[in-house]
Amino acid sequence: MFQNCRSLIKAPELPAMMMKDGCYSNMFQDCISLIKAPELPATSLANLCYYEMFYGCIALVIVPSILSATSNKVGCYRGMFYNCSNITTAPKLSASTLRV
Repeated sequence: MFQNCRSLIKAPELPAMMMKDGCYSNMFQDCISLIKAPELPATSLANLCYYEMFYGCIALVIVPSILSATSNKVGCYRGMFYNCSNITTAPKLSASTLRV
């Protein structure tokens, strides 16, 4: 949706609580000016729903303090913050198991 929007600084709110397969995958990929990620309140994730969501967001500093999902599917967090070299604090994971 916003992939390669290189001047995007602020992400929109993403209030969805239940996800479908791949729904937010690659959503902000290579948004190189994005500084703050939106909160991600979903409690039930689907396959690959956050896959590479912020891939290449090199200016990203602020990420959600918690990833609220207690249930997840295959690859839902895979590559979510890949190549986001300015993040200093990782979000807390609510899920007790992750599926790869």
